Order: sequence, then structure tokens, then C-alpha cells
Amino acid sequence: MPTGPFRVIVIDPPWQYGTRAEDQTHRGRLTYPDMTTDAICQMPVGDAAHTDAILWLWTTNAFMRDAFQCLDAWGFQEKTILTWVKNKMGLGDWLRGKTEHCIFAVKGKPTVTLTTQTTVLQADGREHSRKPDAFYAMVEALCPGSKLEIFAREKRDGWTVWGAESGKF
Repeated sequence: MPTGPFRVIVIDPPWQYGTRAEDQTHRGRLTYPDMTTDAICQMPVGDAAHTDAILWLWTTNAFMRDAFQCLDAWGFQEKTILTWVKNKMGLGDWLRGKTEHCIFAVKGKPTVTLTTQTTVLQADGREHSRKPDAFYAMVEALCPGSKLEIFAREKRDGWTVWGAESGKF
């Protein structure tokens, strides 16, 4: 993983859904290796961050508590949550999901450009785990400085990307 320091970090961890990995027929089976919450917490995300940094941590409803555990382990304090409302229904064990969440957290006193952005991002769902381009445009508009995406799915101009699927799209 790149060492930084980075002013802005986006991470979409491969949360471990358990039975999905074991059941070869499960509709939500992951196509990439997952990680336990403890293993995600042990990643040197906080070490890669500048002393004044912004973190965008993607999570689903099932892993909201785990996400906050990771923030604590990495030394970030949550400020708000961005909810991506997808225009198509997704998976779910109890209710079918149409949302993903991205926790906006800080370390130190980072610079943020104020805009009219709300806590809702309305955008079409894309391929599994691929986030909307509108999210990256928002991050670039709000957050100046060096940027790192951990578990990236595609390369992005002006960003450092890291992950086994960083050239997938």
C-alpha cells in the first residue's frame, strides 16, 4: 500500500459477508477476496494519511458498526455520512438495498471546500463495487490535496490508486 502522506483517502474495504463466500450459488457472492474487520482495521490507513486528512470510508448497512471500528483504529473522527441512493434495487438479506454509505471522517484539521453538496448522492448503480463518477467529482471539488484510493477499481487522473482490481474498469 502506498505510504503517503495523503490529504484525501477513499477506501472501499472488501467486507467479509461470511455465508456469501461459502455458498457458491449465492447471488451476492463476492468475486474478489474478502477481509475480516480486524484485518481491515490493521491496515496502515492512518499511517498513509497526512496529519490533516480527510477519509471517505465506504460501507453497507451490514457493516456500519465495523466501519466505525475501523475509523477508531485508523485515528479518524467521523463527521457525517454520504448516502448513495441507487436507481435500481440491489441485494439484501432482510430488505433489498438501494443504498451504500460513505462515512466522511477527518484527522487533524483538514481543508474542505464548502459547497451545496447534501448527504445524498443520487446516481445509477454500476458494476459490483464500482462507485459513481459523481462521487469522485464531488471529492475532487470538496477536498484539495493528494488523493489515494485503496481497493480502487479503476485508475483516475491525479490520484494514487492501490488494489488488485485498480485496472478493472
